[in-house]
Amino acid sequence: MMDRVFVRSYVLFFLALVLCCGGLIYTLIAGNISITHTDDRVEHTHDVITEAEQLSTLVEGMLASQRGYIITGQKEFLSDYDKKKAMLSNNIAKISELIVDNPSQLSRLDEMRDYYVQFVAKLDERAAKYKPLPNINEGFLDDVELIDKLKNNMTSLNASVLEEEYALLNQRIKAVDSQKSQYFLMLLVGCVLSGALLLLFNGFLLRSQRKRSLVETSLKSTEERFKLAVEGTQDGIFDWNLETGEVFYSAQIFRMLGYDRGSVISTTEELKDITHPEDSPRVWKTMEDYLAKAIPEYSIEFRLKHSDGYWVWVNSRARYILDKSGKPIRMVGAHTDISLLKERQEKLEAEKKYAEQANRAKSDFLAHMSHEIRTPLTAISGIAEIFQTKMGNMDSRQRQLVSTLHSSTSALKALINDILDFSKIEGGELELDCEKFQLSDVFEEVISMMSLRANEKAISFVFDYDELVDATFYGDKLRLRQILLNLVGNAIKFTDEGYVRVKACVEDRDGSPFLRVDVSDTGIGIAPEHFDLVFERFKQADSTVSRRYGGTGLGLPISKNLANLMGGKIILSSQAGKGSTFTLLLPD
Repeated sequence: MMDRVFVRSYVLFFLALVLCCGGLIYTLIAGNISITHTDDRVEHTHDVITEAEQLSTLVEGMLASQRGYIITGQKEFLSDYDKKKAMLSNNIAKISELIVDNPSQLSRLDEMRDYYVQFVAKLDERAAKYKPLPNINEGFLDDVELIDKLKNNMTSLNASVLEEEYALLNQRIKAVDSQKSQYFLMLLVGCVLSGALLLLFNGFLLRSQRKRSLVETSLKSTEERFKLAVEGTQDGIFDWNLETGEVFYSAQIFRMLGYDRGSVISTTEELKDITHPEDSPRVWKTMEDYLAKAIPEYSIEFRLKHSDGYWVWVNSRARYILDKSGKPIRMVGAHTDISLLKERQEKLEAEKKYAEQANRAKSDFLAHMSHEIRTPLTAISGIAEIFQTKMGNMDSRQRQLVSTLHSSTSALKALINDILDFSKIEGGELELDCEKFQLSDVFEEVISMMSLRANEKAISFVFDYDELVDATFYGDKLRLRQILLNLVGNAIKFTDEGYVRVKACVEDRDGSPFLRVDVSDTGIGIAPEHFDLVFERFKQADSTVSRRYGGTGLGLPISKNLANLMGGKIILSSQAGKGSTFTLLLPD
């Protein structure tokens, strides 16, 4: 990524530099051409001026040569006159060529050419007409005046030509100076811009090189941390190129299998060869489903063959990398040796299985013993009931023994029933018989059974269910009565003075009706930190808990488990020295 950004920026800067240099070169060439063109025009104007000035000289020379010939009669003056006439003709022709692009000058030159023709004709006529004489006559002077007039006309026209050419010369010289100034300014600006671009480009190169060095340093540091992390976690890394089929395996993959090899680039066939035959189809099916996006992640446990021949459990996790079209092109992941974890899991499963078997054996033993004990207990209970019918013929001591026998057998039967229910709950065999019934019926049965016990202990027993006199409840009538009998019976049993109060009502919880039954007493209190121990089997918190709940058998644990089974719960609260309160909550 860094290389692409660097190359792109380099190309942009290079193009900008080329454009700037190209513009500068173009400006220099164009300026040089313009200055050269202007210099040519200046030189052209200078040639016109030179030829025009020479024209006046030749006219004067022609006149001087003809006058010398007429006055002296010497042939040298006549030869000089002919020579200057030819030179004047050539001079006019050159001027005509030089000012061909100037209409006003051409007009003057055409007029001058006419005067020249007349001037030369008049001079030739005079030269043929007048012989060298010692005295100059009047006719000769007239011709001189006419020739001078023609000469003056030519000189005037030539002066006009010179004036315009001098004006053009000054204008073009100024243009040359202006172009030279612009040329120098453009050259200066171009050099400054080029230098600035070069400095900027060098700065960019230095900055890019610094970034590259920082990235390389960071990458090296990251690679070192990654290497330390991989070596620390003992994970083996693999990188699978899905397009070429090549797979990179880190050295840790081979070390965990007992091979002394470094990192290599190989194929998937090497991994297939050491995968357990039973696991191989599942592994590759999972990988194909993951690459096809049929499953959200690739994580699987399988076995690889160690160099010593045994199998090593590994946990393989990987993720794919998609191209722009969403197609997987690479798959990178890690193998973790979980052999020790598997051993621990197998050991835990074996221990769990053993514990479950022991628990079932215990439950079976309790159920069997309960049934075995119930058979003789039934006989004893029957005898106690027979004795109760004959209590009128007994003395007080005998009646007391019969009452004790009857209450003890009843308590023992209740305990055995609790044990059987507890075994059923643990084995998941207890079923609830849900039906509609009147709550008042259940409450009256509890009152009739518990009132006698409260009267025997001379304590107050109050059961308030005025709010539920006509209430219908859907649930297991027998189990609800069993819970209430356990809670109320324990409260009466361990309350020696004061009262036991029961309050039944409907409570709204999160918009749903619940049956709430509070059982409170003035018996011995229990500290909040011992609440959990009350519901635990065969445990005692301290002497207080022992005196209050030690003789209850499984009554409270059974009540709690039954409440949970019926979708409710039992809550215990306590105040020091003021007894405890059990609250039963069941969904209506």
